[in-house]
Amino acid sequence: MDDLLQLPWKPLYSQISDADEKDSQTPLEHWALAATVLFTLAVFLFEFMLNERQKRAYKINKFPSELEQTVGSIDAETEKSGSSAASADDKKKKGGKGEIDTDKPLLPQLK
Repeated sequence: MDDLLQLPWKPLYSQISDADEKDSQTPLEHWALAATVLFTLAVFLFEFMLNERQKRAYKINKFPSELEQTVGSIDAETEKSGSSAASADDKKKKGGKGEIDTDKPLLPQLK
């Protein structure tokens, strides 16, 4: 049991015998298993942090103010010019849930 708690960790099986291993082992080979475990732990913690950050982002219900200003300016330009930015083919593709009606302002449809 004490061998498992002491660094460097050694694999349970090796094709090199213990007598040969002590003479020809490089520092990389000496710490390879411990480095692998630490790298795996670091990757797990990084992915866990990203996952938690994404969960918090999904819970945000507020419409971004920068996007609201941009879409509002697009609506104002469209209203001022009196024409829709969409072509005649796009105007025919209305009706389904989640689709944008090009004849109406965008901002109320996005919220």
